[in-house]
Amino acid sequence: MSLGKIEFYHIDAMEASNYEPIWKALVSLGVDASLVAVPPEQNRAGTWFDYDRLCSYYRERNIPYRTSFDPASTAITTQNSDILDDYRSLRVRLMYGPVVFPEAWGLSEKAAEAFYDALNPGGYICLGHAESMSRITSLFRVRKFPEAIVYQKPEAR
Repeated sequence: MSLGKIEFYHIDAMEASNYEPIWKALVSLGVDASLVAVPPEQNRAGTWFDYDRLCSYYRERNIPYRTSFDPASTAITTQNSDILDDYRSLRVRLMYGPVVFPEAWGLSEKAAEAFYDALNPGGYICLGHAESMSRITSLFRVRKFPEAIVYQKPEAR
């Protein structure tokens, strides 16, 4: 199964530093991934979205972003997935902290095995900067990139 295009849909300027390393890792793997900063008047977050701060963050780092979204893309957010109701494809909610505080989120080896079983061979799990799947399980191959670490399910043999 191909995810096709992937879009990181911003509704909070603070998401930029979390999305950036995952986006860079995906792009370096040849994935068609985009960062999307829809202006507040069209953004599902409404007026509390700090659009100017987000755009400045990406401009200062010379990172490309788009101001419109493609409803056919796979969409990623850190907020409730209903924020992505305009997308017709797969919607993904990135959670903060389940690996940093596994006891609070119930993330265990059993949960990691469920993620493993759900992934296609060669599929990836992307976690936040301070999170590590290696502390929980050795099922995944660690892939290191300049600004991110991702965990890959090995290819089928």
